[in-house]
Amino acid sequence: EFLNPIMTLMLVVTTVAAAVLGANVASSPTTVPPLPTAAAVLATMRLADTHFVNVTHNGWNCDWTRSVYFMGAAAHARASGDQAVSTFVRNWAVSHNFTCPQTSAPVFPTNSSAYNEACGAVYTWLAEQDGNPERELALRAVFDREATGSGKDWDWVDALMALPSLASYTAATGSNAYATLATQFYSFNAGLLRSPTHGLFYRDAGWINRTSPNGQPVFWSRGNGWAAMGLAGAVGVLPPSNPARSFLAGELVSLLHVLGPLQGSDGFWRASLLDAPSLPGPETSGTAAFVYALASAVNNGLVDAITYTPVVARGWAALADTALQPSGRLGYCQPPGNMPEPAPANSTTDYCVGFLLLAGEEVHRMVTAAV
Repeated sequence: EFLNPIMTLMLVVTTVAAAVLGANVASSPTTVPPLPTAAAVLATMRLADTHFVNVTHNGWNCDWTRSVYFMGAAAHARASGDQAVSTFVRNWAVSHNFTCPQTSAPVFPTNSSAYNEACGAVYTWLAEQDGNPERELALRAVFDREATGSGKDWDWVDALMALPSLASYTAATGSNAYATLATQFYSFNAGLLRSPTHGLFYRDAGWINRTSPNGQPVFWSRGNGWAAMGLAGAVGVLPPSNPARSFLAGELVSLLHVLGPLQGSDGFWRASLLDAPSLPGPETSGTAAFVYALASAVNNGLVDAITYTPVVARGWAALADTALQPSGRLGYCQPPGNMPEPAPANSTTDYCVGFLLLAGEEVHRMVTAAV
C-alpha cells in the first residue's frame, strides 16, 4: 500500500523543535490590525490585478509563473463577480486550447511536467462555468498517462503547485483516480523533503544537509508556500467525503501549525524561515501563499479561527499596506529561484500577484462570513 509508510509518519513538531522555531522568528507579533472590509479586499485585488495586466506583464504563456497568476485571476473573478475578468481568463485558456504545449507530447511526462500542469485548476473552473468539459478538461489525458507511472516524479517542492489541478479533475469528472494520484505525488514529495524534526519542506534533496549563514536548516519561504498553497487548493476543491481530502487536510493543518509562529511582527514571513536575521526584509510571495492557505483553512473549518484570524489579518495588512504600492505594483517579490534570496521593494512577478489574488479571495470569504 503506497500511502502507508507516509501516513504512519505523520509529522509532529516536538517540544525541542518548537523551541528552535521560536528562537528564529523575526519578532513576536504583538499587534493585530482589524480585518479589512469586503470592499477594501476587492479594491486591493483590483488594484494589483489591473496594474499587472496593463503595466507589468510580458506575455500570456501557460508556464508555471503565468498559470499561478491565472489561478489568482480566476479567484479575482469569483470574488468580484466581474465578468470582464472571467472573460480575460477564458480567452487565455482558449489561446492554449485548454492544455499547455509542454504537456501535449505523446510521451510519458518527465518530472518537469508539474510546472505545466498548474493551469488545470483554471481549466476545470472554466468547465464549470461554460458547461463544455470535453474541451476544457483536455489535460485529463496527461494525468491518465501519469497514473500509469511510479508516482515518484515530483521530487522538488515547487511541484506541489499542481496539486489543486489534479484534485480539481476528481471534482470535475467524479473519478477518484486523480485524487489518488495527487496523494501519491504528495506522499512521495513529503517523504523525501519534509523534515520530521521541523515539519517544514526543503526545496529539494540538495538542501537537506545545508545550513543558512547563521547555522540553521534552510527552509525557503516560497518553497513552503508552494506546499501550503497546493495543499489548500486541493483540499478546497475535493468533496468532503473524499479520503484524499482528509489526508491532505491533515498535512495542511500540521504545516500551518508550524508556519503560524514564524510570522514577523510586521505580518511578513522571511525568505529563510528559520534564519530571519540572514534576510530580514519583507518577502511577498511566501507571505501571500501562507495568508491564502491560512485563510482557506479557517474558512473550511480546519483550524481554530480565534487563533489564526489574527495571523491572517496581520499578513493581509502587510500585503495590502506595505507590499502593494499606490500605483498597484506588488513589491518585495523574490524572483524565480530555488533558495532564500533578497526581495527588493520594487521586485514583482506574475506568480506573486497570483498568490495575492488567491489570498484575497479567501480573506474576502472570511470577512463576508463575519458580517
